[in-house]
Amino acid sequence: MFEQFLVEMHTALIKVGFTPSDQFDEAKVGYEKAFPARLDQITKFLGAGPYACGDKLTYVDFLALSVLDQTMAFTPDLYNDKPVVTEYIARLKNLKNLKEFYESDDCTNKRYSIFPPFANWSGHPTQSEKQL
Repeated sequence: MFEQFLVEMHTALIKVGFTPSDQFDEAKVGYEKAFPARLDQITKFLGAGPYACGDKLTYVDFLALSVLDQTMAFTPDLYNDKPVVTEYIARLKNLKNLKEFYESDDCTNKRYSIFPPFANWSGHPTQSEKQL
């Protein structure tokens, strides 16, 4: 269930990212309005366990990290009051191999877009709100 929820979250981000320029602001506002409820759902999915399946790390946690990392690039301020989610992301990013990757020059988050350059929001690390 959590896996499908994450896919739906990612699909919503894709829809906003590829929204035509003249409709982008409205689409972003709608996305941001619905987003806190999505984070509340993630908090419920995570429950008391450190990972999606309690104490066991699974592929769903890596899917979650990917989706949450991308949505955090798009709407970072919406994570401010969601400590369960931000602590979950930090816990995953601090796994030995992932930590090494995120700190390395090989980390693509520092130089590649989330979506192609023709998307209205590509998620490139240098893209700012003014470029939208």
